[in-house]
Amino acid sequence: MRAAGGPTRALLLAAAVALLAPAAPAAAEDLRQIEAVGAVGVRKGERADPRAGAVAQALREAVERVASELLADAALGPEAEEGAPVDLAAVLGKDMGAYTSRFKVTEDRGLGPALFVEDPDVTTEYVVVVDALVDADLVRSRLVAAGALEPEAGTAESGVVLLEVEGLEVYPALADLRDLLERRVGAASALPREIEHGRATLEVRTSLDARGLAQAMEREAPPHMTIVPLGTEGSGRARIAVRWSPARFAPADAADLPPVEAGQSPRPARARR
Repeated sequence: MRAAGGPTRALLLAAAVALLAPAAPAAAEDLRQIEAVGAVGVRKGERADPRAGAVAQALREAVERVASELLADAALGPEAEEGAPVDLAAVLGKDMGAYTSRFKVTEDRGLGPALFVEDPDVTTEYVVVVDALVDADLVRSRLVAAGALEPEAGTAESGVVLLEVEGLEVYPALADLRDLLERRVGAASALPREIEHGRATLEVRTSLDARGLAQAMEREAPPHMTIVPLGTEGSGRARIAVRWSPARFAPADAADLPPVEAGQSPRPARARR
């Protein structure tokens, strides 16, 4: 199956230090390292930063490549047709920072003749090469929510609560929220259905109802995270606000981390309790 999707100039969601508490026996995260080329056409008189646009396009290429791999390896969902392309731009949304743990620009090729941009009116382009670490679990969950993939076996028997979350400003906060749900609260899964800057909707498979889930999250939240219940609708929908801080890691923890793109913070190895 081939993937369809176009370039984006959306600004990237800045990633802070990821804080995922260890717990055995937890399943390993599916983080995939992808090298991708990003290119944007440059027209005379444009004020937009072409480098930022090229980085955004490279991250989209990396995330869509992971999505294409997942679509090729798994059973198609009810909304997908055999042999037909999935509109990954529509399914994944505009913000590729939500799926990217960290990235680094490995080559800044700058301005040059248009080779990658498929626009006959563009003669100049800006090109970068990016090394990105993509969270394939989040990409998979988005494809499942859109009906492009079948859910993994064994995830359909628990009750489902739709959890609307406010205050998710960085990728690690979302990762830490899923950690809270799956490791501390005991949810079978917590899969994002919609992601945008500052907000997300998660499909949580759990034996708790909406009120019980929100109360359990408030009670079990680690010290660096505050959960504020905002209300429920019946037993199947809850709204919360998250206040999150990366203060769990001392400055010494960052000393051993690999360098990343300016403005981004790398995702460290899991901390010991």
